[in-house]
Amino acid sequence: MIRILRASFCFLLILVSVASFAFATDMSKGLDCPPGWNDNISARGNDVIKQCISPNQNAFIELYAAPGPELPLGKLLDLWTAQMTQRGLPFQDFISEQPGHVSGYPAVTRVYSGHTQNGAYFDSSLVASRYKGVNYIFQGLSMKGHERARQNIRHSMNTWYYPGVEDVAQPAPSPGSFGSSGSGGSPYDNYNPQQTQAPSAIRVERLGSGCDAMLRITDNFGNPVLDFQSQYVGSKPFNNEKLPSSWRSLRYHMFYRTTIRNTSDAPIHFVKVIVDSFKKMTQYCTKPSGQKYACGQSMRTIKNLTGNNKTLLVDGAYTNDLLPGKLSVKQGYYNTNTNDFSGKTSTYTYFFNYRGRQFSFKSCRLYR
Repeated sequence: MIRILRASFCFLLILVSVASFAFATDMSKGLDCPPGWNDNISARGNDVIKQCISPNQNAFIELYAAPGPELPLGKLLDLWTAQMTQRGLPFQDFISEQPGHVSGYPAVTRVYSGHTQNGAYFDSSLVASRYKGVNYIFQGLSMKGHERARQNIRHSMNTWYYPGVEDVAQPAPSPGSFGSSGSGGSPYDNYNPQQTQAPSAIRVERLGSGCDAMLRITDNFGNPVLDFQSQYVGSKPFNNEKLPSSWRSLRYHMFYRTTIRNTSDAPIHFVKVIVDSFKKMTQYCTKPSGQKYACGQSMRTIKNLTGNNKTLLVDGAYTNDLLPGKLSVKQGYYNTNTNDFSGKTSTYTYFFNYRGRQFSFKSCRLYR
């Protein structure tokens, strides 16, 4: 697996002018391979200055360097991932981006999720930086489900520095961002080292006003978790999901779209939805045979997401699991013969499991 991937990585000619060159300082010394990993010296040459391979070959780290014109670091990563994805490498789903620095020199780090041409799924970390006219790209890839390898990659990324840099003043980190303060040889603190711990809380930020606003959810370490939005889309459906051809005669109207994106680097599993309606709604119970029947009315409906109860629609399949980088887009609607819904609001509380703990957040729906 690693051999196939490595053969496909080269520093792009469209990014920099690649030429054979020698460093006055051995820059490979600034990146430590995780304990027990193979420091593959034979892979070095031209633009590759270090390669580390895990013992069971489910992960690897590479550091590239080449002199060339200065580009915005985000643009450098855009070009890199675009070309690599076209070659079938695992940068299909963007997860997050954060600024940082390497030994005081600006850097940008990104997290991706994706799959290779042979169907293997990976978590990927990329860092772009520039030092003394040379562009650097750090990349670390680990197969999904290998958490220890992913943590090892993060640690190597966090301790990468430029050898020979001395007494470089570090920029003070802005609130909510990461960065070290100190002098030369300091680590690249572009992510919270506590991210490998289970978060104890989440924070919900409403981007806008009203029930249609996006909810951006992060954990107590500041790491992205998910984006949620439920939007009114009008009196006609935006797709044909679960709609009979006679939806007009059935008086289906007032459609909405619910989108949920996993912006973290860990799976999210939805377990329950509680709906608090503005009026009493018919409750349905299930017989041992599986048949549903009306069994009362209540203003609260509890939907346990088990069996056929699915709240997500991902890649055309109903599910309660949202993998890193994946997006659920689901259509909803309501039908009524009167205007008793107009102007009313219902509240939805979603419960989900993330990194071994359960969390919840509230959204609302304004009926037109």
